[in-house]
Amino acid sequence: MEEINRKNNHKIGSITVVVGNMFSGKTGLLIAKYNQNKNYRRCLAFKPTLDDRYSETEIVSHDKDKIKAIPINSIQDIEKYKDQGENIYIDEIHFFKEDVNTYLNNLANQNKEIVVAGLTWDCFADKPFLPVAHLVATAEYPIRLFGKCDIENCPERSTKQCWKLNWLPKNPEDFVGGSEKYGSYCRFHYVPVSKAIPNENKNTLIIIAGGSGTGKTTVETLLSQDPNIIKLVSTTTRPSREGEVDGKDYYFINKEEFETELKKGRFLEHVVYDGNYYGVHGKVIDLILGVQKKNGVIIVDVAGFRQIKKYCQAKGYNTISYWFKAESMEKMVEHMRKRGTSEPEIIRRLIIEEKEGKFADEFDYILTVKENGLTEVTQKIKEKLSYEVS
Repeated sequence: MEEINRKNNHKIGSITVVVGNMFSGKTGLLIAKYNQNKNYRRCLAFKPTLDDRYSETEIVSHDKDKIKAIPINSIQDIEKYKDQGENIYIDEIHFFKEDVNTYLNNLANQNKEIVVAGLTWDCFADKPFLPVAHLVATAEYPIRLFGKCDIENCPERSTKQCWKLNWLPKNPEDFVGGSEKYGSYCRFHYVPVSKAIPNENKNTLIIIAGGSGTGKTTVETLLSQDPNIIKLVSTTTRPSREGEVDGKDYYFINKEEFETELKKGRFLEHVVYDGNYYGVHGKVIDLILGVQKKNGVIIVDVAGFRQIKKYCQAKGYNTISYWFKAESMEKMVEHMRKRGTSEPEIIRRLIIEEKEGKFADEFDYILTVKENGLTEVTQKIKEKLSYEVS
């Protein structure tokens, strides 16, 4: 005799899908739903055998809430247990590659109330987990959860997780992990794994940013003395000065040309100084990394760093980024005064450094630059590149 909900006079049987990226609370919600029903209905919980991070026989959330669970290798393994329960809970549904949609819908048609939790996005394939997407399309109760972007001070909600390590997993168990392997990012900070893992066969753009008086320009000059590292040449609309060479000191173009390229989005960063445009054109990066097959180096601000990194990711170029930090504010001011920087300009630059310094964690490395330590810093940066140091 078919089980009927007498109050509403319809069959019992449904699918609830809790989806989201990592660290969005999916497993915690699944555990909460299990605990809500365990005293009223016969509940069964299942998990992939592969996921033994915290326990082989428990579903455990990142907050360490847990329930007993049966480890299974295949979604079809539920068949031998299904008669023991009315409510079925399955964690990490994305681990099951077979047609989970057909099987779970068949179970729901047999009056089972099913709750599953899983990831929406496969960061290795850079596309959705199709079994999960199919379940969302057929579930009565799809629930989408979001976390917060891992990048400090980023206000956006996270939509995708991404592999954080600089090696690719080879074995199935390598994929299993938490915050030690994965980060959770918004659309602006997410990087596909194929572009996040360094490619040793390609050259690298060294991106340097930081406060004034931290030695950025000196280190850039020292790096560009190496024949394998080329300083990126900016484009400007100001007239060339005596002794300046087009293509070496700057690319000199007129204002109309600059504004045309700017409207087309081809300048990755630009500023207006003393009535003249200055900017970095994408073709310069293509020339050095793509055509000449050399490493490049550039000094930028935070906004420029983001734009250039995004461009390099889209092109498949490697980047390595550094935030230069002074030993102290006193040292920073001392360096600027030695260079003859005016007091109002020093104050302006300190305000900029305080504002941009909040985003230092977006860079691969934060270097505290000590006085008389610029040669050592240069050597450290060169050692990170994939070629033999000259």
